[in-house]
Amino acid sequence: MLLKACLNGDRPPGSHPALPVTPAQLAQAAQAAAQAGAGALHLHPRDEGGRESLEAGAVAAALRVVRAACPGLPAGISSGFWILPDVAAQLAAARAWTVRPDFVSVNWHEAHARPLAETLLGLGVGVEAGL
Repeated sequence: MLLKACLNGDRPPGSHPALPVTPAQLAQAAQAAAQAGAGALHLHPRDEGGRESLEAGAVAAALRVVRAACPGLPAGISSGFWILPDVAAQLAAARAWTVRPDFVSVNWHEAHARPLAETLLGLGVGVEAGL
Protein backbone atom coordinates (compact mmCIF):
# COMPACT_ATOMS: atom_id res chain seq x y z
CA MET A 1 0.00 0.00 0.00
CA LEU A 2 1.24 3.48 -0.86
CA LEU A 3 0.45 6.32 1.50
CA LYS A 4 0.53 9.79 -0.04
CA ALA A 5 0.51 12.81 2.23
CA CYS A 6 -1.11 16.06 1.17
CA LEU A 7 0.98 18.62 2.99
CA ASN A 8 -1.19 21.73 2.74
CA GLY A 9 -4.14 21.53 0.33
CA ASP A 10 -6.04 24.58 -0.82
CA ARG A 11 -6.49 26.00 2.66
CA PRO A 12 -5.74 29.71 3.07
CA PRO A 13 -2.71 30.79 5.10
CA GLY A 14 -3.63 31.14 8.75
CA SER A 15 -6.50 28.66 8.57
CA HIS A 16 -4.51 26.38 10.89
CA PRO A 17 -1.39 27.25 12.90
CA ALA A 18 0.50 24.23 11.51
CA LEU A 19 -0.43 24.77 7.84
CA PRO A 20 2.81 24.74 5.81
CA VAL A 21 2.87 27.64 3.35
CA THR A 22 6.51 28.58 2.75
CA PRO A 23 9.00 26.24 1.10
CA ALA A 24 10.81 25.78 4.44
CA GLN A 25 7.54 24.85 6.15
CA LEU A 26 6.74 22.40 3.34
CA ALA A 27 10.15 20.77 3.76
CA GLN A 28 9.56 20.31 7.48
CA ALA A 29 6.08 18.86 6.87
CA ALA A 30 7.49 16.59 4.16
CA GLN A 31 10.10 15.18 6.55
CA ALA A 32 7.44 14.52 9.18
CA ALA A 33 5.21 12.80 6.61
CA ALA A 34 8.08 10.67 5.36
CA GLN A 35 8.97 9.65 8.91
CA ALA A 36 5.32 8.69 9.43
CA GLY A 37 5.47 6.40 6.40
CA ALA A 38 4.38 8.50 3.43
CA GLY A 39 5.53 7.06 0.12
CA ALA A 40 4.66 10.17 -1.92
CA LEU A 41 3.89 13.83 -1.31
CA HIS A 42 1.22 16.13 -2.72
CA LEU A 43 1.60 19.86 -2.22
CA HIS A 44 0.17 23.19 -3.26
CA PRO A 45 3.05 25.59 -3.96
CA ARG A 46 2.51 29.20 -2.87
CA ASP A 47 3.76 32.55 -4.09
CA GLU A 48 5.37 35.14 -1.81
CA GLY A 49 1.93 36.30 -0.67
CA GLY A 50 0.85 32.78 0.33
CA ARG A 51 -1.49 32.29 -2.65
CA GLU A 52 -1.49 28.98 -4.49
CA SER A 53 0.59 29.27 -7.63
CA LEU A 54 1.62 27.32 -10.70
CA GLU A 55 4.27 29.93 -11.55
CA ALA A 56 7.66 28.41 -12.30
CA GLY A 57 9.45 30.14 -9.42
CA ALA A 58 6.94 29.06 -6.79
CA VAL A 59 6.84 25.48 -8.06
CA ALA A 60 10.65 25.26 -8.21
CA ALA A 61 11.12 26.74 -4.74
CA ALA A 62 8.70 24.27 -3.18
CA LEU A 63 9.97 21.22 -5.02
CA ARG A 64 13.66 21.96 -4.42
CA VAL A 65 13.36 22.12 -0.65
CA VAL A 66 10.95 19.20 -0.38
CA ARG A 67 13.24 17.03 -2.51
CA ALA A 68 16.27 18.09 -0.47
CA ALA A 69 14.42 17.17 2.71
CA CYS A 70 13.13 13.85 1.32
CA PRO A 71 15.46 12.58 -1.42
CA GLY A 72 13.84 10.02 -3.70
CA LEU A 73 10.31 10.54 -2.39
CA PRO A 74 7.97 11.38 -5.31
CA ALA A 75 6.52 14.87 -5.03
CA GLY A 76 3.54 16.15 -6.97
CA ILE A 77 1.45 19.28 -7.10
CA SER A 78 -2.15 20.27 -7.62
CA SER A 79 -3.43 21.84 -10.82
CA GLY A 80 -6.86 22.78 -9.47
CA PHE A 81 -8.53 25.18 -11.89
CA TRP A 82 -9.18 27.60 -9.01
CA ILE A 83 -5.40 28.22 -8.88
CA LEU A 84 -5.18 29.52 -12.45
CA PRO A 85 -8.60 29.45 -14.13
CA ASP A 86 -7.41 29.85 -17.72
CA VAL A 87 -6.59 26.82 -19.85
CA ALA A 88 -3.96 28.54 -22.02
CA ALA A 89 -2.31 30.08 -18.96
CA GLN A 90 -2.15 26.70 -17.20
CA LEU A 91 -0.53 25.08 -20.21
CA ALA A 92 1.99 27.93 -20.48
CA ALA A 93 2.74 27.67 -16.76
CA ALA A 94 3.44 23.93 -17.02
CA ARG A 95 5.70 24.42 -20.03
CA ALA A 96 7.65 27.10 -18.11
CA TRP A 97 8.50 24.89 -15.13
CA THR A 98 12.27 24.62 -14.78
CA VAL A 99 11.87 22.16 -11.92
CA ARG A 100 9.16 19.66 -12.73
CA PRO A 101 7.08 17.68 -10.27
CA ASP A 102 7.05 13.91 -10.47
CA PHE A 103 3.29 14.05 -11.01
CA VAL A 104 0.46 16.55 -11.18
CA SER A 105 -3.04 15.94 -9.92
CA VAL A 106 -5.46 16.77 -12.73
CA ASN A 107 -9.14 16.98 -11.84
CA TRP A 108 -10.92 15.33 -14.77
CA HIS A 109 -14.10 17.35 -14.36
CA GLU A 110 -12.25 20.65 -14.92
CA ALA A 111 -11.95 22.45 -18.26
CA HIS A 112 -8.18 22.09 -18.50
CA ALA A 113 -7.97 18.36 -17.77
CA ARG A 114 -7.35 16.80 -21.16
CA PRO A 115 -5.03 19.44 -22.67
CA LEU A 116 -3.09 19.72 -19.40
CA ALA A 117 -2.69 15.95 -19.09
CA GLU A 118 -1.45 15.74 -22.68
CA THR A 119 0.99 18.60 -22.07
CA LEU A 120 2.28 17.07 -18.84
CA LEU A 121 2.81 13.66 -20.39
CA GLY A 122 4.67 15.31 -23.26
CA LEU A 123 6.95 16.95 -20.68
CA GLY A 124 7.61 13.64 -18.95
CA VAL A 125 5.50 14.53 -15.91
CA GLY A 126 3.18 11.90 -14.49
CA VAL A 127 -0.56 12.55 -14.34
CA GLU A 128 -2.62 11.63 -11.29
CA ALA A 129 -6.29 11.51 -12.16
CA GLY A 130 -8.49 13.41 -9.73
CA LEU A 131 -11.94 11.82 -9.94
